[in-house]
Amino acid sequence: TFSKSFASLGGFVAGNKDVINYIKHTARSFIFSASLPAPNAMAAFAALEVMETEPEHVQRLWENAAFMLKGYRDLGFNIGATQTPIIPVIIGDDEACFRFWKELFDAGVYCNPVVSPAVPQGMALLRTSYMATHRRDHLVRVLGIFEKTGKKLGNICYTTALWRGPACRHAGPRRLTASFPLEGAYEAVFHKAVVRRSAENDMV
Repeated sequence: TFSKSFASLGGFVAGNKDVINYIKHTARSFIFSASLPAPNAMAAFAALEVMETEPEHVQRLWENAAFMLKGYRDLGFNIGATQTPIIPVIIGDDEACFRFWKELFDAGVYCNPVVSPAVPQGMALLRTSYMATHRRDHLVRVLGIFEKTGKKLGNICYTTALWRGPACRHAGPRRLTASFPLEGAYEAVFHKAVVRRSAENDMV
């Protein structure tokens, strides 16, 4: 898909002749599809060229992904076994997922709620995506807001504490590996790292 990887639209399928012929004649989404507009094809081509000639962007993307993966897990959120810069935060109940999304949106964080039937019943999630252009203070801010919202709505899975939030029924056994107190950890760093004006007005 070009939309997630190259900031364009459309995509392609690679395969042997038999597979491609089968898709052409049986895929409902292909029957009425049109050719990719030239500007979007060139946008994808240009993005690929940047990735090949400026690898530092790819490296920074993976650094951001690793930071967020560790951050969510250290806070106790259920993110499954994901290893990519598109990180799902599993909430569970559809209504709870929308409520969590609204709290994040009002606090300046935008993500995508995904509910059934796009995911199995009881596995509603918030799909968060990260880019190479996200700065560390952006990421710290997001974690701080997720932490505050998770505590408010009861969606953080503290398996070492005396209670477990509703999202934890899907999390399975978990051992927190944070080397710092979880209480307000990311919020504290956030307030030191980001100007208050940015905290109030910017959408991450």
